[in-house]
Amino acid sequence: ASSDLTQYGELLRRRWWVVVTFSVLGLAIGGALLMTQPKVYTSSAQILIKEPTTDLSQQTAKKSAVNLDTEAAVLKSQQVAIDEDPARLPRRIEVSAIPSSSVLGVSYSAGSPGAAQRGAHMYAQAYLNNRVEQIQAANAKQITVVRNQFATLDRQQKAMVKQLILMSPSRDKLQKQAELSRIQDQMQRFSEKIVELDGNAADPGMIISDARPGRQTAPIMPLYLGGGLMIGLLFGIIIALWRDRADRRIRRAEDIERLLNLPVLLNVPVKGRHPMGLLPARSQGGQAFHELAHSLNATLGHGNHVVLVAGVTPGLGAGAICANLAAALARTDDDVVLVCANL
Repeated sequence: ASSDLTQYGELLRRRWWVVVTFSVLGLAIGGALLMTQPKVYTSSAQILIKEPTTDLSQQTAKKSAVNLDTEAAVLKSQQVAIDEDPARLPRRIEVSAIPSSSVLGVSYSAGSPGAAQRGAHMYAQAYLNNRVEQIQAANAKQITVVRNQFATLDRQQKAMVKQLILMSPSRDKLQKQAELSRIQDQMQRFSEKIVELDGNAADPGMIISDARPGRQTAPIMPLYLGGGLMIGLLFGIIIALWRDRADRRIRRAEDIERLLNLPVLLNVPVKGRHPMGLLPARSQGGQAFHELAHSLNATLGHGNHVVLVAGVTPGLGAGAICANLAAALARTDDDVVLVCANL
């Protein structure tokens, strides 16, 4: 695994320009997209919703029965969107309910900070106005029902008064008078209810946090630039891997074993670009040639042998290898004749 990681590290060092080029290209594309995208500003307002009831004691005593999900849907509906295209409304409006409360948050997105502020305030106020109309409509309907009941009792009262005028004092007349008194009391309560509903000022809630000039929420610079850089880096690594796999040049001893399935007898560590000369016997390269000489002796056995050293690339590499191998064999007390056959 460590060898594989080393190979990938060397690969990236060889193809660094590919990775850097694609990374810069991805960053440039992300920056271009960032510059071409329209800016979006968002402003928010918070609304405290009150339950529409005429009994203030009940309003404070019991838990609010307002369904925030329903109110959020009403806020985003065409009923509240007075001057807004309903098709564009879902992209501009975002409504959220604060848990364990009766507060709705409304956010409005527009192309400028002022337009976002005006939009958020407009929709919050339009929602409260809509709730006022709903409460007034509910009160009017209830007033109509109570007035109908009052009219019915009024007819019963008039009929009973006529009967009492014609009746002589008796037990039945006393019962009729008691029933008339009960009807009059009920009519009085209905009359008070009508006055209460008619004079009730609808209190749907209030804006507890008004909208401020919008903040830019899109496009997000780190998202575009970071995304472009990461995509460019990914493509650069993929292209670098592809180009390296398509290159058939041998750079390391492991490449010979991997590509040609042949064993490597010697890997001479040479630093610098100068041609290799005769290496000292105690140097790292000299020790490597010493091991190669012992390997040849063990492989070839006793007797006289001819070892051909051939180069596969132009230059003095074959001659340097041959000279160092001859020196290593000579140090093992063998008689060595070195013949240069390079025409």
